Amino acid sequence: EDLVNRLLPEYRTIVETKLNLLLTGKASHVNFRTQVKDLHGNIIWTNVDAIPYAYDLQGNVQSIFGSQKIITHEVEAEMERIKNRTEMEKAIFMREKAEEANLMKSAFLANMSHEIRTPLNAIVGFSRLITETDNASEQQEFLTIINNNSDLLLQLINDILDFAKIESGTLNYNISWVDLKDICHEVYVSQSLKMTSDVALLFHGDLLPSVRIQTDT
Repeated sequence: EDLVNRLLPEYRTIVETKLNLLLTGKASHVNFRTQVKDLHGNIIWTNVDAIPYAYDLQGNVQSIFGSQKIITHEVEAEMERIKNRTEMEKAIFMREKAEEANLMKSAFLANMSHEIRTPLNAIVGFSRLITETDNASEQQEFLTIINNNSDLLLQLINDILDFAKIESGTLNYNISWVDLKDICHEVYVSQSLKMTSDVALLFHGDLLPSVRIQTDT
């Protein structure tokens, strides 16, 4: 009764359940931790160890014998170890995430440097070709390719700037409708200059249906 009366409310049901196991003969020994108020009203941790003490003639438990050991220092030390371990695990996790982010950043910048060269090569290559032909139709076609690759180069630069915005958490999205056929054509034009004589890059725009999607542009 003394134990139950000094229990913190949140432990009352748990402790009563443990002691009832002894009273009903469902257990011959219980051991558990709980928080109680000492004689001065301070909240302390105790370890309770109890067994059946006396029985009636029918073998029913009449009373329980038990002891309480104050373990406040032990519990606080254990909690401090858990806290330190959690903080250390958190620090390790954050370090691993930082290393992963650095690897991704390096991979992104390496890929961007490669991607930037593609439209630059197209701009430089077709700029030379446009000066070597007097055919107005070819000049217009080359000019269109130059303009498209200029737009692509600008987009790549914007992507690099967006990468910095992602890190600072200030990235804004520009969602609009685009045609996948147009994207495929842009890829075809930008990559066709890189094809060697034994590799053919084909684009059959007339055979492709129009597929429009919403995406960040």
